[in-house]
Amino acid sequence: MKKIVVLAISILLVFSMAPDTFALGSEGLNEDNLEQYSFGPQNISKNQLEFIKDKLLNYDVDEETADKLILKLKNGELWDSMNPKYRDLKPQIKKEHFEKTTYPDGSICVVTTSVPESYETMGSGTSHTDGSGIKYTEGYRVSKDLTVIGMEFTVDFEQDMPNRRARVTSIYDRNVWIIGGTYSNLDYGHHDGWRDKAGAWMSADFTAYQNVAASLGWIKIYVTGDNVWTDYQL
Repeated sequence: MKKIVVLAISILLVFSMAPDTFALGSEGLNEDNLEQYSFGPQNISKNQLEFIKDKLLNYDVDEETADKLILKLKNGELWDSMNPKYRDLKPQIKKEHFEKTTYPDGSICVVTTSVPESYETMGSGTSHTDGSGIKYTEGYRVSKDLTVIGMEFTVDFEQDMPNRRARVTSIYDRNVWIIGGTYSNLDYGHHDGWRDKAGAWMSADFTAYQNVAASLGWIKIYVTGDNVWTDYQL
């Protein structure tokens, strides 16, 4: 089994919550007043702030907006990308293997997939295909990145297009990160054998702001004989 990589950087910050699992432990705090709420000044090192800013700039957030987001972070204010009020906002940029959602304050959510290596064969060396066409994909990377929280993993899968079925053969290079806060109950896996719709997944329970906020987060990949797509709650 390949090694699981875990990154946790100590910055106190609330994160994105999903519609039905968003929980707040502070009395009187709800999604209607989150935008006006501050958790107070945060003690964040220069290196940590530079890490976050560089990440924003790498995703084409302009420097002025990045500086404003950093200031909100230092003041303990919630980014719009982490406010359940905007949970239904759709990606403004959506291409093959890339989605980017930009929120009113300039914060972002980026979902990517990548395929380092794929190849096709007409059933050569595969006893289960009986000479049918099989597409093999190796190293398909799935990632969701909210800058301060994210999950990603890699899968290998096979698609039997003539018989409209697929199977996931492995999941590896798993990575979870939360900048400030903790996660627990990490789970991952994939369906066994050929299926009409095969899948792989990764999930964890996240908490932040000293357990003021909590959520179940997950990312999934689904594969059929002729299609591949992702789903997520993070």
